[in-house]
Amino acid sequence: MGLPLTFFNMYYFYLLQSIKKSSEIYTESTNNLKYRFSEHNQGKVFSTKRHLPWKLIYYEAYLSEKDARMREQKFKRHGKGNQEMKKRLENSLGIFGESKDIKKGEGFTLIEFLIVFLIFAILIILILSGFR
Repeated sequence: MGLPLTFFNMYYFYLLQSIKKSSEIYTESTNNLKYRFSEHNQGKVFSTKRHLPWKLIYYEAYLSEKDARMREQKFKRHGKGNQEMKKRLENSLGIFGESKDIKKGEGFTLIEFLIVFLIFAILIILILSGFR
């Protein structure tokens, strides 16, 4: 029995960041994220070819094209949504330059967070399995 066809028909809202100029962020929606990302980095997209190369820093998957496009439009129209996303990415990945927490040496790095997460996951598994 195969996976339902809808599993493969996903639509994506995504953010790219220029590697050359980190303050340049580009957002769009597509039904083929891998192909579209390749087009951006080959200079085939007019609005992104000035700041090559690009890296994918965030995406969301949707079952309908309408939902992905609505998310893109909402992100572009609402400055607060844009600022909130930028703040989340900055704090978690440090991709818009060093965050204030990182400059002060406070907070977790991504590696530290992953280690703590794995330790908690192992503890939960042990507790749920009854230490067998």
